[in-house]
Amino acid sequence: MLNHKKGMLFLGLLFAMSHHVLADTLPFSPQKGSVIPETFAWEPIGHIFQNPAGVAESDLTQFKIDAGNEYLGYLPISASLVLPVRDWVLGIGYQSFQSNDALAVDATDGRPVDHGTFTHGYQVGKVVVSKSFIPELCLGMVGTWINTQLANTQANAFSGDLGIQWRTPDYWLGLYTRDLVTSNLQWPTTTETLTTRFELEAGLRYEGLQVGVAIDQDTRIAQVQLALHPDLILTGDIVTDANATPTRYSFGTILDLYFVQIHYIHSVSLNTNLAFDQNILGITVIP
Repeated sequence: MLNHKKGMLFLGLLFAMSHHVLADTLPFSPQKGSVIPETFAWEPIGHIFQNPAGVAESDLTQFKIDAGNEYLGYLPISASLVLPVRDWVLGIGYQSFQSNDALAVDATDGRPVDHGTFTHGYQVGKVVVSKSFIPELCLGMVGTWINTQLANTQANAFSGDLGIQWRTPDYWLGLYTRDLVTSNLQWPTTTETLTTRFELEAGLRYEGLQVGVAIDQDTRIAQVQLALHPDLILTGDIVTDANATPTRYSFGTILDLYFVQIHYIHSVSLNTNLAFDQNILGITVIP
């Protein structure tokens, strides 16, 4: 089944830090990308929130939804759709990271104390256009809407991203430029600048084994994916900071059941200031 759906599981590009925001900082920064701390975007639909060039690998309509267990009072959810249209592939994605009872923080030393709660939310909407210009070369463009809510205030921003990918049956290389064009995040009394970020990606494939690495200014990540059976794949990854200090690891499985794929990821933070375990369950439907 997995071999038949060739585009679903072997495209591996990733970002270096974006979808691992929960492992590194509080999830308040719009530049961290995905609010779901899953592993590599091995399948094309996952690239809606990572390097958009990978979306072009899909030749099938796909729909995916992810949900995670509560993390520090937050509930992450994600939904995305990939639709091939002639020579192009279109993608639409939405992510939400919401809490109505986030703990207030002491302004003196930053320690959480019992000052009541406040509402915090983070939403991202993406529209992707991707195309293979030659069999090995893909290009993807993304328009992103960002909304952040904090107590009774909120801020909005728009940005444009660009990704490029060179792939063969044996290896891939990629470059993702995040926030290439941006309106910045405008709060009522201040502006949060969204600076351009670059992410480099590379990987190798050999039969049922795939290994991928990615880096950006702050983060390094390595992942292994191993096919135990055509319909059963194991994944694992480790994330480090720029100094090669481990900050998070994840492991999980992908199970292919005819037109449905089930993804399960268990993520563990190694950050002493923000320790957590989280489970993410995702379902991809291929009509």
